[in-house]
Amino acid sequence: MKSYLIFLRFYLQSSSKKLDGFIGPMLFSITTIVLFQFAYGHIQDITRQEMAIGQLHLSVLLGMFIFFLRSFAVDTEDGFITHIRVTDAPKTSWFLAKLTQVFIWLMLLATLNIVAVGILWHSSIWDLVNIQTATITIVNILGISALGLLVIFAVHLSSIMEIIFSLIFFPLSTPLFLCSIQCWSEIAKSGETTELSTNWAMASISISVILLTISILLIGELLQPQRETQKVENK
Repeated sequence: MKSYLIFLRFYLQSSSKKLDGFIGPMLFSITTIVLFQFAYGHIQDITRQEMAIGQLHLSVLLGMFIFFLRSFAVDTEDGFITHIRVTDAPKTSWFLAKLTQVFIWLMLLATLNIVAVGILWHSSIWDLVNIQTATITIVNILGISALGLLVIFAVHLSSIMEIIFSLIFFPLSTPLFLCSIQCWSEIAKSGETTELSTNWAMASISISVILLTISILLIGELLQPQRETQKVENK
């Protein structure tokens, strides 16, 4: 617990000094929302909420993708990842601290996107925010955070890391976003929480829990010292 708090404090302090890793994805996702709004123009109220739901999830997904690449770049620039790998530092505690940092920033990113979509779509998305949609959003972001970190640490030794990361991250994250979209859409159609929306929410939460569990179990193997040694020997 002590090592987790030390790592967490380090990440929170470093991320507060290097806001470019968050500002870039945020501006990109909000710009996407603005461009789509101007492209759609006037939309009838019947389809407004469904369009807003799709736009919200798309902008958040793209923003998350950029954020993971920028967040990892910050760790590699100062050699912190190499230090974690070659020392006896508790890797699980470090991963949980990194996961907490990513989760906080992605929650902020999603919140700002919800506000932006609500303003541009005349608050149509705000009517859908309830306990169920809030829960599925929080749990999904936790699952996406774990997935993104696991994938990027698995492929970061590759010379084409960005390409491989995108090829793995997008397919694996799609089920979470599809379940979330279906849950939000069902609430938009019925005007309240239904059994079907609950089923979609439970499916999404189950996937997130599985991703989180797998990430915690595998991160130690991905950060073994021999992986760095092999990279140096190959050079």
